[in-house]
Amino acid sequence: MLPNHVGSGSAWRTVGEIVLQLFMPFVCGQLLQLLIGGWIERNENLVGGVDQCSILLIVCSAFSVAVSEGLWHQVPPSALAGLLVADGVLLAAALITTGLVSK
Repeated sequence: MLPNHVGSGSAWRTVGEIVLQLFMPFVCGQLLQLLIGGWIERNENLVGGVDQCSILLIVCSAFSVAVSEGLWHQVPPSALAGLLVADGVLLAAALITTGLVSK
């Protein structure tokens, strides 16, 4: 169901495709809110499951492309560790911010 990204060449192109895959359904949903908003609210559990599965498919697709292109052989372990630390800091900042703002 998802397009094949193998050999896409540019990392920025791949990032753009992933962003498009994530935001296009969101934008379409916002545009169709007046037409299907009631049905969405009545079927919130179904829609939530489909939403989470679609994001999982996009992440799996991106991960499989990275593996097939040999990402793990191109990126040194220190860079991956740095990325994990940066992701952890961003996640902590987002959780703390949303926690404080929601109060």
